[in-house]
Amino acid sequence: MPSGVLYADYLTPNANTATSPVAANKLQTVDAHIVNMASTPATVKVFVGTNNSPGDNKTLVEPVILNKGEKIRIGGAILAATERIVMHTDGDMVAARVTCFEEDA
Repeated sequence: MPSGVLYADYLTPNANTATSPVAANKLQTVDAHIVNMASTPATVKVFVGTNNSPGDNKTLVEPVILNKGEKIRIGGAILAATERIVMHTDGDMVAARVTCFEEDA
């Protein structure tokens, strides 16, 4: 995927939500903003993986509890070919926006 928005929506509760993998011979510099829009707390974890499973992950954000309106910002994460951002929450109104700048490796 070229530079731009990788994901912009609410996360699915109790499921891993992933961006598309980085293409071969490319690198992405990724920024992510995640905010809890609900009135109840939500736990959020963010990692880099080569699939949607946490088994092969590199954790960017350990599980953290976000209260209403609290947010996480990840800036400048470098992803190589086949890697993707994977986000997980137990909340039902956690919004995320993930953008990237893509370049040749």
